[in-house]
Amino acid sequence: MTAIYVPIVKGKLNDLKAVGRLSPRLRALTKPLIEAMPLDAEKMKLEKHVFMFCEYIRKHVPLGDIAVDFYGLMPDATVEDGTNAILHGYRLLKAFGRTVTPVYGLERNDDLWEPLGKIATEFNAGFAFRLRRDDLADYQHEDTWQSITQRSAQMGIKERDTDLILDFAEVGETETPALAETVISFFFANPRIRNYRSVVIAGSSALRTVSDVAR
Repeated sequence: MTAIYVPIVKGKLNDLKAVGRLSPRLRALTKPLIEAMPLDAEKMKLEKHVFMFCEYIRKHVPLGDIAVDFYGLMPDATVEDGTNAILHGYRLLKAFGRTVTPVYGLERNDDLWEPLGKIATEFNAGFAFRLRRDDLADYQHEDTWQSITQRSAQMGIKERDTDLILDFAEVGETETPALAETVISFFFANPRIRNYRSVVIAGSSALRTVSDVAR
């Protein structure tokens, strides 16, 4: 199986332009996870914010595999007609003709699982669970796997069409050995891990700010 690099890309104009400018060779090895930015309600209405995010993807990342997570939106937020903003965003991408792998996390809005399953079926590009550190803690393994199994059944998504994104967010220099143990323990908690389409282990050691860096 070809190794795939999965960078987590902010849904900003210049970031998405950069993805669109990757060479065909690099793009073929890359499946970006593009996440929506939080809304600044003082500057823009939610519906326009979602539209612009989807339009950026349509215009600047028209080709290649991508996963999309409306991570920056409040899980219960709705657009003007009352539709959940996350569902609205995926339907907008579908209307644009842009196929994506939908991404969603546990402990968000549990009312969205069934409609997300329908959306994933329409895209026919699988589905990805995005797991947080808390989901991957040793004492949570059983509950996390149970939730993945239950939500997959609720959506009608098979293991072979499912990606697992283990998102550790910020990773310190001394954390790597402990995180490796966490990942291994999580895998051993479910022998069926081998049946999943892919597992992505994500984390960043980048600085949040460069204000403390000496000039």
